[in-house]
Amino acid sequence: MKTSVAVFAPFANPHLLSVLERLEQEGLISLRLFVFRDLPRHRKELGWHTPANAYFLKPSWTSFREAVSAIRNCDEILLLGLVDPKPWMPLVAILARLIKSRCWVASEGFKTNRTRRPRFLRLFLNSPRLAFLAIGSGSCFDFVNAGFVKSKFYKFAFAESYPDAVAIVSHSQSISECDANRRIKILGVGQLSERKNFNAVLSSLMSYRGNQSVDFTLCGDGPEREKLASIAKDLPKSISLTLLGNCSGERLCKEFSSADIFVMPSKYDGWGVVLNQALQYRLPIIVSDRVRAARDHLVIDGVTGDIYRNEAELQSCLIRLIESPELRGEYSRNSASHADLWSLDSISSRFFRVLTSTEEFDDDGPLSRYETNLIST
Repeated sequence: MKTSVAVFAPFANPHLLSVLERLEQEGLISLRLFVFRDLPRHRKELGWHTPANAYFLKPSWTSFREAVSAIRNCDEILLLGLVDPKPWMPLVAILARLIKSRCWVASEGFKTNRTRRPRFLRLFLNSPRLAFLAIGSGSCFDFVNAGFVKSKFYKFAFAESYPDAVAIVSHSQSISECDANRRIKILGVGQLSERKNFNAVLSSLMSYRGNQSVDFTLCGDGPEREKLASIAKDLPKSISLTLLGNCSGERLCKEFSSADIFVMPSKYDGWGVVLNQALQYRLPIIVSDRVRAARDHLVIDGVTGDIYRNEAELQSCLIRLIESPELRGEYSRNSASHADLWSLDSISSRFFRVLTSTEEFDDDGPLSRYETNLIST
């Protein structure tokens, strides 16, 4: 018999829904999706869409009854976040906590340091009935620090499917055999904004005086495009910048498959599924410690990539990987088992097993438990 799951989300997030839709395709669950608003325009431009069967909740008695009915009748309830939109998502969370013996909350945590959230959330929702799917390395800390000390916390991830990635693994794994004089391609993907911090990569390459030719390719567009192009004029002759603008999924796959290094220098990212993609393509990764998808999740520091803390470390990581095909090859080969562990199939399978049984995982992979008593508040 299928397990019925009702999902309440601010809008239809495909990186969460992909996990549930995989289980629905396999006939393991039936899914009901409730959203509070349409997708933001910039998400639509990326190809996101709201499923036709999604139910739009409105501030009306009809929507309230529909939500209560779903909470009562579905086997499992999953919320994407606790706060947005106010006051409706907190209300749904409180209803689920009162009606069900367990309610799941998937969250990246808080985007600001103001983790002391409204008192009523802790009063009504600090309960063992809430089980958190902690998306990223800081989510569990954020909620424990905000007073949610009675709940269970599981490692979780946003995810996508990359069916073409396996076919090109041989490219990544043969990096160490390539001609040492070939042009090295560093890939970055994301909006060209201050937060994404791609100018830090250009600054780090500015002082490179090695013999290796390097191309820094950026997929994405945004307000920093002209600034980046201006900075690139001062790069050494052996370094070039390629700005591709927004890319289709097919073009992104092409860029990932031809890259040698993936870099993600964001000043903050709650997750960042491009890191999933880099891992699935077995690329050596250089990532800021402000990207929550990295540590304890998608990147093993010094094994599958490098997690840096400041621009001096970023520069050191870049130069080391640019000049060492052996290290690039080692990181790529080490990524194979880790990519399988954090694949969409693995995450969805583990979530279903935790959802329908008392099984727990102790390998630090998806759905393994956080020991909240070890987290300092």
